[in-house]
Amino acid sequence: MFLQRWLLGGAVLLLSVQALAVGTEAGTTISNTASATYTDTTGNPQSVSSNTTSLRVDELLDVTVATNDSGYVSVSTPESGAVLSFTVTNTGNGDEGYDLTLNSALSGDQFNPENALIYIDSNGDGLYDAGDTLFSSGTPLQLAADESIAVFVVADIPGAQSSNDVGLIELTAESITAQMSAGSDAPGTVFAGQGDGGGNAVVGSSGGAAAAQNGYQVSMVQPSFTKSQSVADPFGGSAAVQGAVITYTLTFSVSGSGEITDVILSDNIPDNTSYVAGSITLNGAGKSDAADSDEARFDSSTTPPRIEINIGTVTAPATYTATFQVEID
Repeated sequence: MFLQRWLLGGAVLLLSVQALAVGTEAGTTISNTASATYTDTTGNPQSVSSNTTSLRVDELLDVTVATNDSGYVSVSTPESGAVLSFTVTNTGNGDEGYDLTLNSALSGDQFNPENALIYIDSNGDGLYDAGDTLFSSGTPLQLAADESIAVFVVADIPGAQSSNDVGLIELTAESITAQMSAGSDAPGTVFAGQGDGGGNAVVGSSGGAAAAQNGYQVSMVQPSFTKSQSVADPFGGSAAVQGAVITYTLTFSVSGSGEITDVILSDNIPDNTSYVAGSITLNGAGKSDAADSDEARFDSSTTPPRIEINIGTVTAPATYTATFQVEID
């Protein structure tokens, strides 16, 4: 889904983690010996130990799959290589391999995404990029107990779709051990001797498999947002010296057809600069600094202070160009 509020800024997303293990690790041996004390017939204290009992902790087969996207991912029609992001987590207590499968022919949507592939976030940066590995069912995804990793689904969007059409995809992760039996496995199912560490493997509450789905939503409106700067120094040049004025230009464009709403352009005043009062323009027209009836304002109450331009509803195609100035302290 196309985000309808635009703010200048950044975000960091961490999708692959190794958490502290919860519970006792599979293969751990639990041993216990009891003792008894008594006074014998001669009045002397005595003690005796029982035999030692031991058991090995079985592996619990559990997994979760969750989408990382806040909603449907906005796409055009046609489009190649559209990306969905998921997280697969081994919620069991042992190392386990998982098979990953896709279903792009779900009911309740308007089209089927095509040529869908699965990629593993091999470099752990949480982003789909050249450092990621194409998943093959012949090489299971191996996860330690409580380990999570980002998994990307990359698919093509067919042409001739309508605005707001949705194409759903479901990602399923299933324990390789649980795959030894046909069909789903009821919690508590035991696979003798197949657990991590040499014990049994026991199917957990997930049934040894989990799935999550998300989808692509066609948007006929495609946005772009750029920022540029120019410098004018007190001597008629462009040196970035004290007293020089920096003019920032923000350009927000939408192509295609359709309407988006609640568009806001926002930019913080950089450190070591001061805002030049009355310098905001929108499409060449000067705007006031006050929060009044025009689109712009300078907000000095925030830290750092910022300019904000509330464009509101935008009907594509359209371009909005805003400028403002700061002076180097």
